Amino acid sequence: MKIPGTRSLAERWPELAKEFDVERNAPLTAADVSARSFRRVWWSSETCGHSWQDSPRGRTGRMPRDCQLCGGGDTPFVVDDPNARVRFDNAHRAFGGTGV
Repeated sequence: MKIPGTRSLAERWPELAKEFDVERNAPLTAADVSARSFRRVWWSSETCGHSWQDSPRGRTGRMPRDCQLCGGGDTPFVVDDPNARVRFDNAHRAFGGTGV
């Protein structure tokens, strides 16, 4: 079901629509999703190769989010390492910060 007018992700954000993971979201397409939708869909980045879930609104809002696995910008990264927080706190303190 295509979104009427120019409200779809494909029409309003064609460059971002290229990251819409068509395989994982099938049968949904970027033309079926509103650019301001809160519905979580799958994204895939050719730059980093990761796939993750986020809403189109989260990707197109005032503070748009990029890849949630590697950061891809200002987004906090997700690390599957129980010691990552300790290393971050130690590095932060080394530059005059306090623990998180």
